[in-house]
Amino acid sequence: MEDDDAPPRGKLRYEDQGQRLKIQTDTITRHESTETCVRTWGPAQVNGDFGFSFTAKGCDHKQPGVDRDYFEITVWNSAGAPVYAKAGFLTGGNLQAHIR
Repeated sequence: MEDDDAPPRGKLRYEDQGQRLKIQTDTITRHESTETCVRTWGPAQVNGDFGFSFTAKGCDHKQPGVDRDYFEITVWNSAGAPVYAKAGFLTGGNLQAHIR
């Protein structure tokens, strides 16, 4: 993955209903991209609480997204300890990467 010179921007909304966990951010501090994948880093809120950071990777392998598109996310607390991680191919829906 190559670093992109443009200032990063974007939003992330992720929900794990089984864990009753909502992760969100409106601030992307860094990103790297390839032709089909993007990885982002930044601060995050977990269930509305501040003080977390995350990295997420998404890979868009065209239509349909099910069993082709890939997503992973890891969240750390303010002490740097991982508190959540999940990765895998989509079992529903579609991931779209808009990389410029």
